[in-house]
Amino acid sequence: MIAVQDATLRACDGTISCSTCHLIFKKEDFGKIDSPITDDEIDMLTLAKDYCDTVIFEIDMRKRRL
Repeated sequence: MIAVQDATLRACDGTISCSTCHLIFKKEDFGKIDSPITDDEIDMLTLAKDYCDTVIFEIDMRKRRL
């Protein structure tokens, strides 16, 4: 993982309706995530100020495994 937004900054209180709790992974680590990112997640993640191909919501990562 190369960058982490402070999880206490969840502007949406964990409802995954903002992009303040996103995580950015190295490509090799992102490829290990056990379930794909949905189109709805991608739509919301593109609002993150530092969006890239290896970003995921911190709150949503709890449902996934590396």
